[in-house]
Amino acid sequence: MLIFLKLGGSLITDKRQPEMPRMDVLQRLAQEIAQARAADPLLKLVIGNGAGSFGHLHAKRHGTRQGVHTAQQWMGFAATADAAARLTRLVAAALLAAGVPAWSIQPSATLRCIDGTVVDGPDWAVAQALRRDLVPLIHGDVALDEVRGG
Repeated sequence: MLIFLKLGGSLITDKRQPEMPRMDVLQRLAQEIAQARAADPLLKLVIGNGAGSFGHLHAKRHGTRQGVHTAQQWMGFAATADAAARLTRLVAAALLAAGVPAWSIQPSATLRCIDGTVVDGPDWAVAQALRRDLVPLIHGDVALDEVRGG
C-alpha cells in the first residue's frame, strides 16, 4: 500500500516564532512512522513536510509567490530554499534516528513550472527510492518558473 503523509508546517514548527521546530513532535511522529512500517512491511510511504516557520517567513518577506526577477528577489528565493532545506534536515534526522530510511529529495532541484503550474517533478527519483525501500521525503520549497522566474 502506498501512502502520502504530509507533516504540515504548523504541526512541526511553532509558526509564532521564526525557525522554531517542534522537536518533541518531530521525534514522536518519527517513532509512530517507524512503528507503522514495522507493523506492515508492505507499507510504502512518501512523506512531505511543510516549510512552517522556516520557509514561509522568507517567502513572505521577499514576496516570492508573486514572481522572482530582481537580484533582491533572487536572494529571497535562495534564502527561502535554504530555510526550507534546514527544516527538512531536522525532519530527516528525526526519521533516521527512529530507524526510518528517509531520503530527502530537494524539489527546487527537480521541479519545473510554467506560470505557476508544475510540468516536471521528481517522479523518477521517488519511484526509484520506493523500489529500494527508501522513504522519499519531499518538502515545501521554491521552484524555477519559465514565466514567473521563481
